[in-house]
Amino acid sequence: ATFPPAQVAAMLRHRRHRAPSDHQATIREAFKAADLQGDGDGVLSFCELSRLFRQLDDSWTEKELETLFDTVDRNGDGFIRYNEFADWLEGQWEEGGKEAAQHMAALMEEKQQENAHAQKRFPRQWPVQARLICARHAKPLWWDPAQHSKGEVRDPHLSEEGEVMAKQLATRLLREEPVGFDVIICSPMARVLGTLAPLVSANRRAVKMAMCHALLCEHGSDPRDFTEEATARAWPTVFGAGAKHEVAFAGFGHQAVDDPTDTATRALAFAEWVYGQSKHWRQGAVIGIYAHQTILDCVLCILMRGGAESWEYGDPAFKIDKAAFSEFRLSENGPRIVRLNENAHLV
Repeated sequence: ATFPPAQVAAMLRHRRHRAPSDHQATIREAFKAADLQGDGDGVLSFCELSRLFRQLDDSWTEKELETLFDTVDRNGDGFIRYNEFADWLEGQWEEGGKEAAQHMAALMEEKQQENAHAQKRFPRQWPVQARLICARHAKPLWWDPAQHSKGEVRDPHLSEEGEVMAKQLATRLLREEPVGFDVIICSPMARVLGTLAPLVSANRRAVKMAMCHALLCEHGSDPRDFTEEATARAWPTVFGAGAKHEVAFAGFGHQAVDDPTDTATRALAFAEWVYGQSKHWRQGAVIGIYAHQTILDCVLCILMRGGAESWEYGDPAFKIDKAAFSEFRLSENGPRIVRLNENAHLV
């Protein structure tokens, strides 16, 4: 079903009939559908609301979406919170709010069904023995929507505190891995690249090859928003002309996966790619993955449990603090956990 701009315009002119209390669950599912168009942080950005409404009807213009967003964002802070979203839908329940909420909630149900059908079992046996160290990015800057244009990709750099944390992580890993990493694979987002930079800058032997993989961008992000050229330009010592190690890129481009905004789909594609790459690793290789909590958690559910069925957004099975890491062993006998959420270096 479509949900065109004209119908919403009518809703905005009427605020008479509030939703019955027994429909709160539908409204909450509708909000969740919008939130999962982005980073799932409990508030809606302009991009998240736009993606949802264009799924409902692709005739929306940018101006119409801006008007809608500004109307629902009553306090004008650049985000739509649940109470604002619920008040908007409830306030015109009989003038289209009910139908809107039902359409949005249906998108959530469709996505869940698609994910259930798409799950594939992941192989347990690995072709080589290797150590896998998964690190989460350090603390980023606060993203203030007032300082950014609507629709801008939400990609903050590290805060001053985060830069200190990144150096502490690098020092710990260099001490534990004096021979260095065979390969480090990382997200294309600034807070991850900023966390990796101190490691590759401190010692030219720290990393033999760095690979930037677009599918590792955080939950709610779109890998199509990033390019190899922009990454190399912005981070020359990590992926550009100033790098002292081998450099490679993967997962960039519009055809990387069928649904690039779905975290489980991206995580499975990335896990399959890593498994394929492992056939080229030496025995005893040390492999690093630098990324974000949510995508790392989903990837690790696939690698360690054979699939993403047990993965649930917001309830990580493999929690990693900012600038902390976890270690795993891969072998023909399957993967195993060595240590989880190592953070003693953060002082």
